[in-house]
Amino acid sequence: MMKHSINHYSRTVALAAVLLLTAATAVAHVVHELQMRVVINKLGNARVVEVRNCTMGENGTEGFIKQYNLHGMEVGELAVTDETGVPYEVDAPWDTDRSRRAKTGRCGICEGSDGPELCWGIGASGQRTYNIHYTLTRLVDSFDDSDGFIFKFYEPASGAYARQASITIEPDSGAFTLENTRVWAFRFHGQVHIVDGKIVAQTSQPFANESEGLVIMAQFNKGLFHPVTTRKGTFLDKVKKEAFKGSDYTLTDDGASGKASLAGNGYDPGSSNFWAEMWEPISALL
Repeated sequence: MMKHSINHYSRTVALAAVLLLTAATAVAHVVHELQMRVVINKLGNARVVEVRNCTMGENGTEGFIKQYNLHGMEVGELAVTDETGVPYEVDAPWDTDRSRRAKTGRCGICEGSDGPELCWGIGASGQRTYNIHYTLTRLVDSFDDSDGFIFKFYEPASGAYARQASITIEPDSGAFTLENTRVWAFRFHGQVHIVDGKIVAQTSQPFANESEGLVIMAQFNKGLFHPVTTRKGTFLDKVKKEAFKGSDYTLTDDGASGKASLAGNGYDPGSSNFWAEMWEPISALL
C-alpha cells in the first residue's frame, strides 16, 4: 500500500514523460509498462535508462520527457533506440515543427523556456519499445548531516498514463543497505524497498491522473557518495520535513517501512519554486 504525499515541493525536476498528443490521439496511445534504471556514481551524477513498452496510434509526432526546474542539475547525453536496436540520429538543436515522418529515427534535446525536453520521433504506429538513455548531473547533494536527493522520475502524460511502472536505483560501486540508506516514495500506489543493494520501487495500480508520478526521496550516510554540490543545513530540515507535509509519513518514519505515499494537494511540479527558495548551494565543484 502506498502513501499519498509530497505536495509542495520535490525536486521537480521531474523526470516526467509526456507524449506530444492531441485529444484525439490520447485514447490511441498506451504506455503498457515503464521500466527505469538509475545508476549513481561517486560524485552523485546519474545515468538513467528508461524502457517504454507502448502501443502507438496514428496521430502525434514525438514523445518527450520534461526536465524542468533542474536548479543546478544538468541533463544530457541523450541516446534512443527502439525494438530494432538501431540508434536514433541525434539532432542538435531539435526541431519540433516537423512531420512524424521527418522525426522518425531521430532524437534531440529541445531547450524550451521552462527547461529542456528530451525528444524522440514516435515513428510507426502499433506495438513499440523505446529505450531512452540520458545523464543527470548532481542528483545527489551533500548536507550537514548526510547526503541525499528527492526527484520526480516520471510524470504521467495526459491520456497516456503508464499502466505499470518500476524503478531501480543503485550505486555504480558498493551497495545500498538498511544501515546506510533510507528511502521514501510519493505520488503512486505501490511500494519501495532496498533489495539486493538497490532501491526498488514498483506500482501496484495504474497511474490515474497527472498529479501522480514516481517521486523518490533517499538519504545516505556520509561517505557513500562525494557529491559535487553542498547545500546549507541538514537533510531533515531542508528536505525531509518539507516532503512529509501532507503525506502519511511522520518524522519518526525510518525509511524502511516499504510504504509509498500517494497523496498530493494540487502540487504543480512545473511551477514549484521550492528549490529556488530552499536549496541555495554554497559550493558546486564544476
